Amino acid sequence: MPLPRAICSQIITGMKYCGHAGECQHKRQPADTGAAIAAVNAAHAAGDLNLGEQPANHINGVRVYQMDDCDWVAARSRDEAINWHYQHCAVDIEDIHELTATELDSLQFHVDDSRRGPTISFRERLQQIIDNGEQVPDLFASTEF
Repeated sequence: MPLPRAICSQIITGMKYCGHAGECQHKRQPADTGAAIAAVNAAHAAGDLNLGEQPANHINGVRVYQMDDCDWVAARSRDEAINWHYQHCAVDIEDIHELTATELDSLQFHVDDSRRGPTISFRERLQQIIDNGEQVPDLFASTEF
């Protein structure tokens, strides 16, 4: 009498042959992983897949650095941000701070010159800079306007 057509426990342990005298499902029909892989790839491309990864604090290697209480600079490195800020503001920087992923998501960027207008997250503004091919390093945001 053949064994039931359930998946044989031996396939789970990685054995090539289960040794059952009956017809096991895994011997008769190989698993189709193509559809599953395609679904995972589609979810990843759509941004719907989170495998426990922490959000990045950069987009394409461009980070935001808080230079002081007033200014933030978008740059590819800490040194690049410091050099840009010194050339444009002629102020020595003591405590530069690279924004974390949480700060990129929580800090708000005012879209226009009015503080009453619409805002977007720093991450959304950084994505706009990357998408538009804007110059980096550059002043990202300032409270002095």
